[in-house]
Amino acid sequence: VRIISNDLDKFKKATRGTVLICAEGGSAGRKLALIDEEVCFGNKLYAVKPTNGIESKFIYYYFMSPHFKRQFKSKLTGIIGGVSQAKFKDIRVPVASKKLREKIIKHLDNAMPMISLASKNIEKSLRYVSELEKQKIRAMFRSSGKNWFATKIGEQLTLQRGFDITKKDQDLDGSVPVVSSGGIKSYHSVSKVEAPGVVIGRKGTLGTSYFLDEDFWPHDTRAC
Repeated sequence: VRIISNDLDKFKKATRGTVLICAEGGSAGRKLALIDEEVCFGNKLYAVKPTNGIESKFIYYYFMSPHFKRQFKSKLTGIIGGVSQAKFKDIRVPVASKKLREKIIKHLDNAMPMISLASKNIEKSLRYVSELEKQKIRAMFRSSGKNWFATKIGEQLTLQRGFDITKKDQDLDGSVPVVSSGGIKSYHSVSKVEAPGVVIGRKGTLGTSYFLDEDFWPHDTRAC
């Protein structure tokens, strides 16, 4: 999308060398970009411009690290899942010497093409496996005859909506999985449903299902 010059004052702008990172929703903390030209950006993104001589690419690569992702995940709040600007600013960044930063950037610049290729091959393999799985399931449920009969979900299953719980109310040191629209995102010390069970999205990620073989807490965004 290109914005005409007369409308530029209606948008937030980020200059070249800014790191953009998603701060809310399913892609929060995962999708990011290092921009090479001035852009307008939306309200679910943070624009990060390093100071004190720190290279933008160093921050860009740091945002890919497990160290950053653990901190980011610990600060997520709300049903959709997001990190406020104040909490984002509180994330700690280890800063090496300029010489070491340049060495890290050079090493990762050389490695990224191979990593990208490997990621594409993995994604391709996963899509292939997923398609095989779908074909097998379709084949199983195409069967007909005396071993099958027509029925409805409500006649065979007990269906109920999940239970609302905020991150603040959770005992994050617990071992009971809390299942939300994106799957298991956190844990609690109390369960609401005995295993085994199936949960399915009724908000957000609609229709996505998960099987649980241990007692769990289904979030309000899901039915079980």
